Amino acid sequence: MQIVALQKMADSQIMRLERTIRNEAEAAARLFDVQVAASLRTARDDQQVVLGQLKAAVSKVEASHDTFFRFRRRLYVGIGSLLVLAIVSLVIVYQVLFGHYRQEYSRLLEEVAYLKTVDEADVAPCGDGRLCARIVKGGARFGEKKDYRLVELRK
Repeated sequence: MQIVALQKMADSQIMRLERTIRNEAEAAARLFDVQVAASLRTARDDQQVVLGQLKAAVSKVEASHDTFFRFRRRLYVGIGSLLVLAIVSLVIVYQVLFGHYRQEYSRLLEEVAYLKTVDEADVAPCGDGRLCARIVKGGARFGEKKDYRLVELRK
């Protein structure tokens, strides 16, 4: 009988111990769930902060990207315009200088031809700063009043 009473007492103690363990395990599980939920909330809050910062950074990068491409487009247009203006300026300067020097070259060629003709004419100083020339007798007359005659060339 005592064994049966001891057995009953042991069974009741085991049941109480099991209930205590179960209660303690459930309390620990609830505490764990509360702590996990708090940790998850904190992690979600931190994640939202990080995502907000990431979205702001992405927006800034996109704005910088758009600004860069708008600036690059303007830069290309500006460089192209400058290049066209430089070429047009070079062409204009070339035409002005080429035209000027072409006229100057033509004038110098005429002057050289005139000086060559004068050099070939038989002309000599006569004194008192005057020139004398040997003229072609019976040659044609020139000028408005027909008062000029051909000068004979040196031999």
